[in-house]
Amino acid sequence: MGKKIDVSGTTIGKGFAGAMKRHNFKGLRASHGVSVSHRSHGSTGNSQDPGRVWKGKKMAGHMGNVRVTTQNLTVFSTDVDERVILVEGAVPGSKGSFVFVQDAHKSVLPKEAPFPASIRINDLTEKSEPSGENKAATKDSTVVDDTSLESGSIEVDVEEVNSTKSTEKES
Repeated sequence: MGKKIDVSGTTIGKGFAGAMKRHNFKGLRASHGVSVSHRSHGSTGNSQDPGRVWKGKKMAGHMGNVRVTTQNLTVFSTDVDERVILVEGAVPGSKGSFVFVQDAHKSVLPKEAPFPASIRINDLTEKSEPSGENKAATKDSTVVDDTSLESGSIEVDVEEVNSTKSTEKES
């Protein structure tokens, strides 16, 4: 397939984690006066000025369970009957969780890419002729601008398209 997508989901929650696990800190030395604090994060702030800890300081705390978007993943294949999209790459979230799939924002959609989810644009066209060069007629004979087709803003019922194709072949 080769189409690029962005996948958003909620990462796996890991609970309370120390600074070494949460932010990949090195930790303190195991000798030379360091006692019972080898996995601590060390110093947390400056001296009297500013006299406080800066907001956003990397410290121990809750890890995971945040919304993350993984960009530019490649669609390996799709199965319309099973409603499955096989994606090449790391999809955020735990097993069985819901994810949001959309067209990639940072890559150009190739001309031969299927639209949407293994349906090609020419499969959606009716027998009626569209008006203009960059126009395409959809299944309900409404004329739509070509740019909206590339952004994936049109909803198409896969079963209706397949049933109309099979009745056209029979007649």
